[in-house]
Amino acid sequence: MSFACAALLVIGIVSYVLVGMNPPKTEASYDPANPFDLFASHATWPNSTARKIGTAAEWLHTMFPDLSSGVSHLDINGDGLVDILLHNEPVGIGSTKVYGVLLNRGDLNFDLAYKCVTKIDGSGVRQFYGDCAQ
Repeated sequence: MSFACAALLVIGIVSYVLVGMNPPKTEASYDPANPFDLFASHATWPNSTARKIGTAAEWLHTMFPDLSSGVSHLDINGDGLVDILLHNEPVGIGSTKVYGVLLNRGDLNFDLAYKCVTKIDGSGVRQFYGDCAQ
């Protein structure tokens, strides 16, 4: 009886760690010809006029201060697979800044681990969409 209880306890803990601590990922269809198409529906994402603190966008600026806009291929999470970093930072009123991290699953598919779009409207108010919205 105690073995069965211990086994159920172990299964419960493992399930909690695998499911509870690792939220479901969003599978991303990556098109190298149009990499920024992933952000076309940003207006439907959660949004706010306040930026969430401690986001991947801040990490990108800290780790890669001279990163030029575009698509970068690097191992972001240290698993030995080449991941994709999408980064576009135009300047000026009405400009749309885009940040995306796609983690390689090793099966020719990617998980969209982070997505953020920021826009400045005509009155100078910045709107945040996706994972950087508060």
